[in-house]
Amino acid sequence: MKKNIFLLLISAVCLLSACSKDSDSNPVPVSGTDPQKGSQWTYKYTFYDQSGAVTGSTNVSFIGDTMTIGGSAWIVLKITGTGEPAIALQKRADGWWWVPFPNPSASLWFKTPAAVGDQYNYNISDLTVDTMKVRNINANLTVPAGSFTGVSFMQGYDTNSQEDEYYFTTTGPILLRTGTFDDLTPGPGVYEKQRSELISFTR
Repeated sequence: MKKNIFLLLISAVCLLSACSKDSDSNPVPVSGTDPQKGSQWTYKYTFYDQSGAVTGSTNVSFIGDTMTIGGSAWIVLKITGTGEPAIALQKRADGWWWVPFPNPSASLWFKTPAAVGDQYNYNISDLTVDTMKVRNINANLTVPAGSFTGVSFMQGYDTNSQEDEYYFTTTGPILLRTGTFDDLTPGPGVYEKQRSELISFTR
């Protein structure tokens, strides 16, 4: 299993001149319920060892801004305080696409509408490609920000094991919770080494 640095704690900055043009770009205008410039997110990150014991936690905040990538407009989440871009988002007909910096390549991240069993490739920050699998489109989830229904639950896999899991709201890619997984030592199997949970989101 590769060591995947989670999307929202990346410290490297993508040079815009190096971002490749996505010839299939077909952005859809955002609505009043979607992430946009000025939107703010705060997440609690919790870190675990192989036994499931908590080894640390921290809160990280982000603010939405606009960015031109490959000739089209994107919403970029910047780390509050440093201004460093973590990911960029763009709404399209098949869902929300992302650019997971420092990887400059765009891919579908949150497919909507989706059906249980759907799967598709998506790019990772470490320049590899994983497979996203749709597990549930009507889940219930409680995080510090509140209780949510109709949640989409998706899992990401590399060539041999689970890497990530994502819980999204149905209105825009409001990421409610994520998990990042690593190999058990000794194996077989994986464990959740990091989790993020939404504390607050304002548009």
